Amino acid sequence: MYHTPPRKARTERKQGFTLIEMSIVLVAIALIVAAIIGGQSLVKQSRLQKVVTEANNYKIAIKSFKLQYNNYMPGDFPNAWAYWKTGCADLGSGRDPALQDEFESGCNGNGNGILDGQGTNQSGYILAWRHLSLAGLIPDKFTISEDHEIAIGDCGHYGDYGGCPMQVIPGSKAFERRGWSVGHTSDSDFVWGGSIHGYVGHALIYGTHICDGCWHYTGASLSAQDAAYIDKKTDDGMPTSGKVQADQGWDGWAQAGVARVCRSAPWPSASPITYKTTETEPGCQVYFLLDY
Repeated sequence: MYHTPPRKARTERKQGFTLIEMSIVLVAIALIVAAIIGGQSLVKQSRLQKVVTEANNYKIAIKSFKLQYNNYMPGDFPNAWAYWKTGCADLGSGRDPALQDEFESGCNGNGNGILDGQGTNQSGYILAWRHLSLAGLIPDKFTISEDHEIAIGDCGHYGDYGGCPMQVIPGSKAFERRGWSVGHTSDSDFVWGGSIHGYVGHALIYGTHICDGCWHYTGASLSAQDAAYIDKKTDDGMPTSGKVQADQGWDGWAQAGVARVCRSAPWPSASPITYKTTETEPGCQVYFLLDY
């Protein structure tokens, strides 16, 4: 009898990745990660450049205002009512005409050469944005309500909240919850201590609004890393000198229980003060000096 020889059992060999294949996969992953990180870096740089652009636009607007209105700073202009009348403080229908004197004085600056507490109910650093708007030098439209509240667009009215002064002033398109203040170092509501590292004069502040229910941009807005980037691109790269400077934002000392700082040392200091660029969380408010 003929017997068919048994077939050999088919054996299957499990194959893994070769070193070359693994290397290719790792290189591909590295390229993807690098592309993502690079893209994020480009987005951040674009936003920081937008901050610089906004600062330059406001500086140009302020200079243009001074050229047009007898060298007065916006917010300090004492003849605003004569130029813009109800455009400056619209009484509207049904309002008491007897309030006109109050609206007029609330519209005018006091002409003392600096932005400080001016007008019946408004500070110079609030009036400044309204004057710039009325002069057609910035796109924002500021008005004054019957209750002397400042409103912008359809944002409504913001009341006093927890001691925070009522302000509605320009927001930034670069970062959320960030925006601009303008004022003089002599105004303690604007800058504590009467100077910015020895500088006395007007400045723009890029900050974050510091309480709910109103807009007051003097809080920490940028990390030391980001502030240093702006400073190096536009000035000397040092936080306490030049035309661009930075300080600890008041709400940057401690957030969520973690201390965050802006500079390597308090001012003044015997040693050079630099940005603490290891900090990546907001701790700085940035000053753009106007009388430098």
